[in-house]
Amino acid sequence: MSERASSIIQGLILVAIGAVLVLFFVQGRIVKYLTQADGFQPLALAAGIGLLMVGIFLVITSNRAAADCGHDHDHDHDHGHNHGHGHGHDHDHDHGQGDCCSGGGCSHGQAEEESAGDHGHDHSDGEGCVECDHDHAGHHDHHHGETWAGMAVTAAILLVPLVAGAAFSPDRYSDHYIANNRNAMEQGPVGAAPEKFDLRRKAEEARDTATSGGGEADEGGEAAAAAGWGKYTLEDFQQQVDRNADGDYLLDVVSIFYTGGDEEVQDVVEGLPIETIGQVTAETLRDPNKQRARVFRLLMNCCIADARPVSVPVDFGGPVPSFREMGWYKIRGKMSYEQWDDFTIPVITEATMQPTKEPTMGTMGQRD
Repeated sequence: MSERASSIIQGLILVAIGAVLVLFFVQGRIVKYLTQADGFQPLALAAGIGLLMVGIFLVITSNRAAADCGHDHDHDHDHGHNHGHGHGHDHDHDHGQGDCCSGGGCSHGQAEEESAGDHGHDHSDGEGCVECDHDHAGHHDHHHGETWAGMAVTAAILLVPLVAGAAFSPDRYSDHYIANNRNAMEQGPVGAAPEKFDLRRKAEEARDTATSGGGEADEGGEAAAAAGWGKYTLEDFQQQVDRNADGDYLLDVVSIFYTGGDEEVQDVVEGLPIETIGQVTAETLRDPNKQRARVFRLLMNCCIADARPVSVPVDFGGPVPSFREMGWYKIRGKMSYEQWDDFTIPVITEATMQPTKEPTMGTMGQRD
């Protein structure tokens, strides 16, 4: 393969990879794979543009690369003949010991047989003729660069999965993956809630904003008490969470899940009417009365590779309505809590559900 063709193929591979990154950003599909935190999405766009520029540069300058060389290296140095160096006479004689070749090769016109470059003479016991100053190797081959077949295979290995994935990916985890990770759904929250889903932290930040510019708290905490600091209250919750036209509080599944790790928040939200949206699957963990399903969302820390399902049980108080497995539904009900071994599990009771469209952010970023 010529240097030019090799440069063109390499450039096109880079262009294809860069184009996928840029298209995912422009089409909004990037939100399904990368969180918005820490500039991950703009970095992906910048990387795509950079790859496009390098790939286009390689294609444009491919002519120059070939011209600099001056010839095509992809040739075979097979000259169609043996380096037999025939001398026109039969070189079949016997040297006596050391009497003709004394140092600079054979000093007379040695003859070689045309068919195989064969010296038919015998140097007796090997002394005298130090070296013959020509090569008896017959012919030689050498190749520079990749072959067409090798480069085509390399390009296919890189581009076929890339293009197929970009074109046909549903931009979500498969049902099989979710089913295989249901064991994690039985556990309640461990450790502090992520900042975005921590209702208490949001309340404290709101208080900080409201009291900014005030004096520092004294040792007795009088300033903090005057500013309203203290136990989490219904007023705090109402300032944080919007309500729909019927007065239900709009909470995402992940925030509901993490209320199970904060007793003060539980005391406030238990019994309140809520509305949430998520994917619905059958409850296979603890459903003795066969009247529960489970609603979940995927929580993503930085990218889709670390996403995990976060879910809460949904109790209908009777037979579970028919639903499409892994379909998107709007769930309405009341907040309650149950103790499962060492975990406090939020449960949506007196629930109803209706089909809805998948939200733009189907996968929830932990630090968006």
